[in-house]
Amino acid sequence: MLYMTLMLIYFMNYIPYEHEEHNGFFDEHNLPSSLIRIVAVLLSMILFFFEWQQIMFLKMEYWYDIWNYINITQLVINLYILVEHSTKFTQVNEPFLVKLTSFACILLALLFFYWMRLISSMAFYVKMIMETIADLKSFVVFYLLIVSTFATAQFILD
Repeated sequence: MLYMTLMLIYFMNYIPYEHEEHNGFFDEHNLPSSLIRIVAVLLSMILFFFEWQQIMFLKMEYWYDIWNYINITQLVINLYILVEHSTKFTQVNEPFLVKLTSFACILLALLFFYWMRLISSMAFYVKMIMETIADLKSFVVFYLLIVSTFATAQFILD
């Protein structure tokens, strides 16, 4: 939870000001900004190490759970964003970095929702929502098939 909170604070306070002249808390040469980056990178590395241990222990069973993919993806994206902000290594353009950061926030929110199962009063609701989403898979596939059918016809007509 500390990692997610730290990353969300970093994303919300640093990204909006990157394209502006900003000399506040998250200025590149400011000590608190540097400390938050260092702590976030260290926590990312520790979590990545735990994920690696799970991969080694569970082997192929690790890849059967979709939440493991989400976890690995958010760790890699968060590390990339932190390193890119610190070093400007790849010189990626700002709109792409903002979109990547918003995607990372969505993944963090999904993981936060998933971790809400640890709170006993919330576990029932989280499980109920997850089961409802799982039950909707066949409907969503059927719905997408119908929408794509009409979209193809509309594309051909235009």
